[in-house]
Amino acid sequence: MLFKLPLVVGLIFLLTQTNDPLLCAGIWAAATLFMSVMFSVSFTIFALLWAAAAFLLALGYFALLDHLDTKGWWWVVMPFGAVVLIVFP
Repeated sequence: MLFKLPLVVGLIFLLTQTNDPLLCAGIWAAATLFMSVMFSVSFTIFALLWAAAAFLLALGYFALLDHLDTKGWWWVVMPFGAVVLIVFP
């Protein structure tokens, strides 16, 4: 969690600057894969599957934030989605 919170905040800032949810989701998946390999003993297919699931979850979150950019619901979705991304290991 110590690494994920600043990363989510940075990716939300990156999303507001670039409006590219695919880029933000790719960075999130790469960071998830890197942390999974760094903190585990071996690199397995499960690490890749976990990173793929993290990519899909992050893509949905960042695409929703991008869609709600001009609407008032952006501030409601942003903290709850960030918590979901952080809790999802």
